[in-house]
Amino acid sequence: MCCYCYDTDKVEYKQTIPSDYKLILKYMESMRKVYGEDVTFVCGYEAGCLGYSLYHQLREHAVDCKILAPTTMAITNTSRVKTDKRDATNIARSLAFHTYSEVMIMVIRAVIRNRVIRQA
Repeated sequence: MCCYCYDTDKVEYKQTIPSDYKLILKYMESMRKVYGEDVTFVCGYEAGCLGYSLYHQLREHAVDCKILAPTTMAITNTSRVKTDKRDATNIARSLAFHTYSEVMIMVIRAVIRNRVIRQA
């Protein structure tokens, strides 16, 4: 997890935390103390094993959250070694400059309908 700052064009405050919405909210609150109460957050993560639960939990707490299609993100890191910190940096820059495609989230009714169809 990290923050991208337009003023300095730097990714700052990198931390590795579990994918728990409560910890993400706590991180955001600590960043409000650093950047000020009027700071705007956009959270995002790569589509994959996390599914949509984190997205829905953050949205329930009024957090603007995006799920990014990994193959559409601009690659800002030229190193071939993949790490969580490098991924976080790449996601932060992709969110800041809109160099990604967002995964469209199914509406809850569609999710429920699909579950019913699968169970039938």
